Parts: sequence; C-alpha cells; structure tokens
Amino acid sequence: MFFEATDTESRRRQVKKDIVARTPRSNLDSLAITGVAFVDAAHGGYPDTLFMENFGGDFLFGENSALLVGLHLPGDTSTTVQGRWSYSLAERKREPDLNRIADSLPGIPVIRHRQLLLSASSGEVRGLWRADSTTSAAFAVIPMTTALLPLRDYTLRLDLMTSQGKHITLSNPCRAVWPEMPFSLKNVDGALDALRFITTENQLDSLRRGSFEERRDALETFWRSRDRSPGTARNEVMAEYYRRVDYATRNFGTLRVPDGSRSDMGKVFVLYGPATRTERSLNPGGGHIETWFYDRLGKKFVFVDQARTGTYTLAATAPI
Repeated sequence: MFFEATDTESRRRQVKKDIVARTPRSNLDSLAITGVAFVDAAHGGYPDTLFMENFGGDFLFGENSALLVGLHLPGDTSTTVQGRWSYSLAERKREPDLNRIADSLPGIPVIRHRQLLLSASSGEVRGLWRADSTTSAAFAVIPMTTALLPLRDYTLRLDLMTSQGKHITLSNPCRAVWPEMPFSLKNVDGALDALRFITTENQLDSLRRGSFEERRDALETFWRSRDRSPGTARNEVMAEYYRRVDYATRNFGTLRVPDGSRSDMGKVFVLYGPATRTERSLNPGGGHIETWFYDRLGKKFVFVDQARTGTYTLAATAPI
C-alpha cells in the first residue's frame, strides 16, 4: 500500500511506500472474523449506505456506533449470527460502571453476495453495497451502545455463533476518541484548576488528591452530577465550560496575565458565556471602559482599564 499525507498550508508531504498487508493463508478452511470497522449507527441510509467513522479503528466518544464485521464462513450458509459483545478496560483498574457495557446480540443478518465499495466526498467516507453473486465474502453490521463508554482504552470482545451453531471470537484493542475535545480538558490537573470559579478551595484541594486515575475519576464525578443528558458519557455542560475556558485563555490574556482565563474578563466569560452586547467608551480621567450586557440575566459588568495598558479589571456589577 502507498500512503501519502500532504499539509495543505505548507505543502509538505509525508510518503510511506513500504506498508504491506498480508492475508493469512493457513485458516482458509475455518471460520474467522476477517476485519472490523466502526460505522455511524445513526446516519441516514444505514445500513444500505455505511458512513465510516474513520478514526483508525477507534470510535467516537459520546455517540453510539455500529461495528461492520467481515466474516469468512466456508461451508456455512447461515443467514444470521448471534452472540455477545463486551468492552473491558485496557488498564488494570476495573470500574463498576463498565459492567453494563455489554449486550447480547439477537439474530443479526449476514450480508452475502455483495461487495463493499468505499468512496469519499465532503469529508465523509462511505461504504456502498454492490451486488456480486460471485463473491464469497460475508458481512454483519452490529449496533453497539458505545455512547455510554468514557474516554478510556478498551479491549473489545466479540463472540458470535452462526445459525448453524459454529463459533467465532474476536478480541480487538480500541478506544474512545474526542476530536473536538477542549484543550483545557486534555490535562487532568489543568482541568481541575479551571474549576476554581465554581468550587471552594477545600473542594478543589479534595479533588486534587490521589493518583492520576483518582483525580481523573474525581473530575468526572464532579461533572456527572451536573450532566443534563446522563444517557451518554459525554457531558455537554462540562464541554461548554471548558470551551469557554479555552476562549478566555486565548482572548483575554495580557503581558501581565498571559492566561486570559485568570483575568476578570476571563472569569466572567467562563461563568456566563458571551455577552448579549458590549459597549466601549473612553473616560479622559478614568481610562478605557468596557461594559458587557447579559439581557437574560438582567446584569451588566463594567470593566475598566485605568492605566490604558490593556488590563481590564471588574469595576462594577449592576442590574440592567
């Protein structure tokens, strides 16, 4: 296989020409799972058109996925498979919540006499079925409740039995990935520090204790009680909070306070989000003035840059 990646801005290229894929020749007479790939379980057209998740064998955090399974079934004409799938943590620590991330499979149809053709457009990779009476390939599409899985590394185990009573097993490493994860959430200690606006010092000290896994679990537990959609592992309240932290860090920093989330403007933005409207004025005797209006809250925040250096401090909070 030939692999090439080109940076669209710098036009730099990375080329790899020595990737070799070999199909096993020793098990042609036995049943086997020849490959798996995660596909979008909720996208329109499924399963006639499969929308590949395209995360290198991993699945999208906070979303249910389906597993496209390639099957080698010599001599077995089964029309369905059944069995069980389960996820276990790759790390040694066991989490009780993961005991329920497993499910039995009813009769899943076996797709035969079709080729799977991949095409890409608008950033999506699609698998399109085409009738082919000559192919011996078989497939199954298995729905999974991966939306419940937190951001961890896993081992996926798939135990299948054909309708003719033959067994097939697969064990495969995978993980939950979050491409749009806020930057301030990627480091556990930094994410805990960003809670300073909504916790007391004693609470924050308690959250910071313990090993990495204990601090990570404490952070997730803190946000779990504030989750407005507990049906998935992704917490949109938490995600929005850290998106605001990211924005404040980048946009309200100064030479004196490079981390904009630590400024008065940054704190207000993290707590309340973008203002409904803003007004700026210049007081000849009092420096620059910027007022943020929050119509929904019925509040306004007045910031003053007394020295005209770009450092605004909160001067007043008042009703509109």
